[in-house]
Amino acid sequence: MCLFKKSLYLFFVFGLCTSPLVILGNIYTPNPATPIHGDMRLSQEGPLELRLVAPRNGFATAPIVVRGESREITARLSSLSAERGNASLGRESIDIHYGIDAFHPNPRRDDDWQVIWVSVQVPADAMPGVYRGEVQGLRQSVPIKLEVGEWLAPRPSDHRILSGFIQSPETVALHYGVTMWSDDHFEYLEKHLELMGQLGNDTLFLPMVARTHLTHDYPLLRFTTSGGSFRPELSVVERYLELWNRHVGPPRYVIMYMLRNPGDFTDTVHVSHVSSSNSSGGSVREAPNFGERGSVEMWRPAVEGIQRRMNQLGWDRSEAVFGVIHDGRDFTPGFRDFFSAIGPEVAWSTFTHARGDPNIPWDETHVIDGIRFSHMEWPYDPSVGNNIFDGEANWNRKVGYATTHRHHFQRMDTGDVGIYRHFASRPTVTSGQDRAYGGFGRIGFDYWSVDLGRRERPIIGMHDRNNNLYRNNPRSIVEPSEDGPLKTHAFVMAREGLAEAEAYAVLYDAVQKGKVRGSLKSEAEEVGERFRAIVGRLADNRETALLHTTEWQDVLVDLLDVAARVAEESGQVAELPDIGSGPALFREDRARDWSSEDGRTITAQFLEYDGRQVTMLLEGNREVAVHLDRLTQEDQDWVREETGYRIWRNAEGREIEARMVAGTSDDVTIVMPDGREFQIPLNALSQADQDFVRSEVN
Repeated sequence: MCLFKKSLYLFFVFGLCTSPLVILGNIYTPNPATPIHGDMRLSQEGPLELRLVAPRNGFATAPIVVRGESREITARLSSLSAERGNASLGRESIDIHYGIDAFHPNPRRDDDWQVIWVSVQVPADAMPGVYRGEVQGLRQSVPIKLEVGEWLAPRPSDHRILSGFIQSPETVALHYGVTMWSDDHFEYLEKHLELMGQLGNDTLFLPMVARTHLTHDYPLLRFTTSGGSFRPELSVVERYLELWNRHVGPPRYVIMYMLRNPGDFTDTVHVSHVSSSNSSGGSVREAPNFGERGSVEMWRPAVEGIQRRMNQLGWDRSEAVFGVIHDGRDFTPGFRDFFSAIGPEVAWSTFTHARGDPNIPWDETHVIDGIRFSHMEWPYDPSVGNNIFDGEANWNRKVGYATTHRHHFQRMDTGDVGIYRHFASRPTVTSGQDRAYGGFGRIGFDYWSVDLGRRERPIIGMHDRNNNLYRNNPRSIVEPSEDGPLKTHAFVMAREGLAEAEAYAVLYDAVQKGKVRGSLKSEAEEVGERFRAIVGRLADNRETALLHTTEWQDVLVDLLDVAARVAEESGQVAELPDIGSGPALFREDRARDWSSEDGRTITAQFLEYDGRQVTMLLEGNREVAVHLDRLTQEDQDWVREETGYRIWRNAEGREIEARMVAGTSDDVTIVMPDGREFQIPLNALSQADQDFVRSEVN
């Protein structure tokens, strides 16, 4: 009997150790800003918990890493319930993806690694506060703590922070094996632009000639020939711009690249040639060099056609500019004459170190040797760029200042530079549109390695190896799948970091322009300083991103709270189509006790007064309306003082409720709660009202 029990015990232990269902691994919840790769050393610091912080109308993503688990994990999510009140976020607001290299829709193993990515999209009308739930399906449930900030993030297309990811149509066609500019090609391109729209990409890179520094044997602009003359064929450009408009929104800049640097002006010009507008694909053909006979007639209708299509799409805020990427400034008379002829009103964009350029003067257009620039990008971190400017630059044209913010990148094993979260950390230039800008530049969106015959490599640098995207910056922040592009950790960090940079821009704009004062200004300065200390002042440590070693989420919670109050005070609340300026949100520090004539008391936040009723907000964000005359006289007086309304009496003693909007020594203009406006002679009012008007006027 004992032998039987011992054998049974050994059988049980042996089965336990070999069953794929019970070989257990280690579970980790690393800092969400930490890039995950197969050679990293993991240790669990603090409790096993996913911590997510997001604004309303924003995103938050965090990973769960499992090592050594023998079974393939399919994670499940509970809904997220608020700690206070009855609010919740359903599963439709939460996504689960899998994988190290990219966010795959189905469970997957990478050797003995399994990475589960949890992303939450917070609705615009979500109640701020802490929400809790859990990830199930692992050997132990992993708690989720989501902190929803009060600040309402704008739509990505409304960001003031400039972003300039470079999309590569040719890479897409080569990877998926489809013909350039075919319907199949555009079907894939649409999926890419849908993701670019989540980043608020507002710089559209448009190569006009073949074989630029962005490669492209097949630029969007194509030409046909008739009688030996080249004529622009714009159907592909127009179709691409329409897709961009649908999924990304109007860009601020459409950068038309026609040469790499001014010194290339006399080089041979290559273009994409097709037999007709119905043709897909195309071939590379030599065209008249710039400045030669027929070149102006060839290029002027192309530039005009692109500008016309931009106007037809309603891109009022957009500007088409010629692009150049170089430190050189060899602007010869022939160069200036040619480009003035094909685009008389077109300014220039450049990606440059600005070496030898004059300081950008205050309130003047930046002109170098007769060439007018409206958009310049410097590959510096924010701590370097300030010495370029004479004071705080304020050009009188639309201006973009973009940097790569390299100290927010971390070099990966592949040799690429991985994007760190807050690479768009602060606005550094104010444009003539009176908006603060900041941003980054030269980040490839989808320059994947593709089969180029001899070996697989990115097409960037195929025609010109000396280019900055190939050498220094990320070539891709999405990864390919069979059906289209997949998000990556770099993508979601870019998406979330851009929104957080917008929150910082709210503080920066309000403080710099004196829109907030007193204690709120002090709070904005203090939290802004802490935010920049983490993401914007790492110039002395550019090779090591520090974000994942700091408690940046604590700072982010404070940033979102203060940004909400600053936005309300300074008139920067985002307006969204579905909810206007956002729902009313109960704040305990803005609530007061109200009493009715019969002695009942409630605690509520004042919202508005329409002349009859006072609308209040109770805890839990429930609105109630109470007739003013049901409140105590003290509360009635408080409402009128808060809103500016008062009881006016004429000389005969008749009463009217209104607020004063203008007055002189002879008359006063008042507005009633229903919007009716009256101008009344001062001598028609009671003596008390006359004295009130005179005191206000004085």
